[in-house]
Amino acid sequence: MITWGATVTGVTPLPDGRHRVSLADGAHHDADLVIACDGIRSHARSLVTGEQPTYSGITFIHGDLRDPGPGSFVARNTGEGILHALGDNKAILAQRAADRSVRVYFALRTPEDPARTLGDRFADTAAVRAHLRETFAGWSPDLLSALDEIDTDFAYWPLYGLPAHQHWQPHTGITLLGDAAHVMPPFGGQGVNMALLDAVELVHTLFSPQCTTIDEAIVVFEQAMLDRMAGAILDADAGGEMLLSPAGTAPLLDHFAAAAAAEAGQ
Repeated sequence: MITWGATVTGVTPLPDGRHRVSLADGAHHDADLVIACDGIRSHARSLVTGEQPTYSGITFIHGDLRDPGPGSFVARNTGEGILHALGDNKAILAQRAADRSVRVYFALRTPEDPARTLGDRFADTAAVRAHLRETFAGWSPDLLSALDEIDTDFAYWPLYGLPAHQHWQPHTGITLLGDAAHVMPPFGGQGVNMALLDAVELVHTLFSPQCTTIDEAIVVFEQAMLDRMAGAILDADAGGEMLLSPAGTAPLLDHFAAAAAAEAGQ
């Protein structure tokens, strides 16, 4: 059964080894096994690990071209995939969606906003457009024309991540999946894929004849998941360093050249 709109406010261990999941409406559920997939601010993480997400130094400001016209430079050059325009610690990135819209990300290195108040200002689309024109002054007018084509509000997305190699303390009756377990910047394009794989592998492990108890299955699952995620997180972090670099396009071009040379040598 799925209960929509049930906001979790806390997860608390009970004396009998179960956990109580408390909801905003005052209700609660007591469970033998809690699978927490409640994202970057998971209420369950502290029961499993002391690791907390840290700011990557990169923030995205993004909006959508819901119905780009045939003359749209960004839509045309995004094609059926993605567009990367790179500069000095800045980037304009675009991605085609299944509904034919194009999401445009203005990415930059900027200090953290610990109070997370900057996002409240993004309903003033005129101010956001002016700010981005100033921030990306000197960039191609063709690229910046996307600012006039975006027909949605802008969203503010500071990027956070967890270490590639995490320490999880012993625990029973609870585990983490997806961003709750291993949030990372999106530069590897693996976040949702890894979350789905987490779910599949957890189910397989829980029903594996090699695991005689739920807690034994959780230990096996978590070790395999954390080992798998180490490489994915390192790749995502490296992708951010490559796309937002003081050297502009050079790191990405060097990466492609190395990949082409390696393929040619096979």
